[in-house]
Amino acid sequence: MKAVVALGALLVLIAGRLPAQGIAYEGGLSVSTGTYFFTERTTSYVLTNGLALRAGPFTFRAWLPAWLRNTSLVTTTGAGPIPDGGSSGRDAVRDSGAARKGRDGGSGGGPGGAMLLSAADPAVPAPAQSLTGWEFALADPTVQAGMRLLDGPRTSLSVAVSAKLPLADTSTIGTGEWDVGASVSLSRALSRRLTAGLDASYWHLGDLPDFDFRDPVMGSASLGMLLGSRWGALASLSAGTSAIEGYDPPAWIGAAISRFTNRGAMGFNLSVGLTETVPDVSAGLSWSLPLRHATR
Repeated sequence: MKAVVALGALLVLIAGRLPAQGIAYEGGLSVSTGTYFFTERTTSYVLTNGLALRAGPFTFRAWLPAWLRNTSLVTTTGAGPIPDGGSSGRDAVRDSGAARKGRDGGSGGGPGGAMLLSAADPAVPAPAQSLTGWEFALADPTVQAGMRLLDGPRTSLSVAVSAKLPLADTSTIGTGEWDVGASVSLSRALSRRLTAGLDASYWHLGDLPDFDFRDPVMGSASLGMLLGSRWGALASLSAGTSAIEGYDPPAWIGAAISRFTNRGAMGFNLSVGLTETVPDVSAGLSWSLPLRHATR
């Protein structure tokens, strides 16, 4: 999923490459791997298929991810995958988080003390039921409506609201709950080829009967550059608040390179996790291919 996000960030930063109107097929194929704070490693392959409809300042998107993974320790949410232990491991995650919080003497999940504790604490045992071997599952679809509020020669500002629909199988990958979020993106041209961006988002996550998620706030800073007339590069730093009590907030660095043509855009993304609640490494391809341009 980060691969699609990276290409989307490039398209926003380089706004002149976006068609004003039309329909596009947007997708991505990515792989991520990490132990998080468990004793076992989770590796996931994700194929995302989606459509984007642009009409003037408005953009409407819908996408559906398909997962192939070797454990059920990670649950998909609107804010991204969360290592909650899955249906058979949430008790162990919750108990370990409460123990960390107690030793920290605070709320847990913040910078500094919680990160030092996580390095000293033993890994959370992975229940045998979570070590499923390779399994395929369709995750919950997500829909989004966005609007560009400012589209100046050097500065652009857009907002969006999103919702994750609880349609996936709750025994394998879904939560069975609605997630709703809001985001804002600001980009500023620093020169003819260099653009800076700031993004922020908030998600209200639906709680499970046996597990409460915190509502995360995420933010990222990025720097995009045009390399010639058809290539673009992006570097970013992202961080947020933790969705599970007692554990480190997510943080990662990323880089992407994309090629733009009259037939669409394709990019490669790589990210490295900095804390225990994100994958160690993620990489992927993403694309945006116009299907139809509306008549002006």
